[in-house]
Amino acid sequence: MKKCNVTKAGYDFTFPELKKKSLEMSGLFRRDEVKLNQFGVSSTRLTNYEQKVAELDSIPSDLETETNKMIATELKNNLADELRFGLRTLSVYAKCAYKFGSAQLYRYTNEAPSKLNDAEIALRVKVLADLSKNDIETLAPYGLTIEYCDALLAKRAEFEDLFVTIATKVAERDTVTELRWTKANEVYKELIQLCEIGKLIWEQESEAMYNDYVLYPSSSSSKTPEEEVIENDNTDEGNSENG
Repeated sequence: MKKCNVTKAGYDFTFPELKKKSLEMSGLFRRDEVKLNQFGVSSTRLTNYEQKVAELDSIPSDLETETNKMIATELKNNLADELRFGLRTLSVYAKCAYKFGSAQLYRYTNEAPSKLNDAEIALRVKVLADLSKNDIETLAPYGLTIEYCDALLAKRAEFEDLFVTIATKVAERDTVTELRWTKANEVYKELIQLCEIGKLIWEQESEAMYNDYVLYPSSSSSKTPEEEVIENDNTDEGNSENG
């Protein structure tokens, strides 16, 4: 997937810095709206820029989307621990009910719960809880109940639902990240163009006003803003992933 991270090129904007600077410049552009109009910058264009800035500001951060995924992962891991405990509990009942070395006991003790991955936990809980329910008459005298097995199966269903939730959160995070950089690039390009026009307006009239439109000292990059945008627009996928 092509990513044009122009906000990390040339002027070395970070995402928070770009949001802050783009908001600041919105006020500056409105201050000089009359002069900008004289150079072909319409009020509609400024409004469109402001809307892009607002959209950029409204997109959740990586921290927010990653936190949502981490919360779901933590819930899943906690349930995994509970299910492992449930498997150990079933094995204890089985050791009480079945003879040592029997096939019935082997079904409960042939795999250590601590070594099972998530998919294996879900499968083993389903198999052993169902087996226990089918043989409840043998296990009940030692304390196991159908209600306990059903509760374990309900936790298993919740556990598997979290697989889907986590995958969804990861997809949402990736989608939001792509959207954020798309919007950031749009804002960046418009910001640079408007600042170039602003510098042209004030170049012969006011050094202070001119400097309002200088985002960073020229020594910070050997390329012009337009060259930075063009270079990044033509960056291929392999190179842009490193940016």
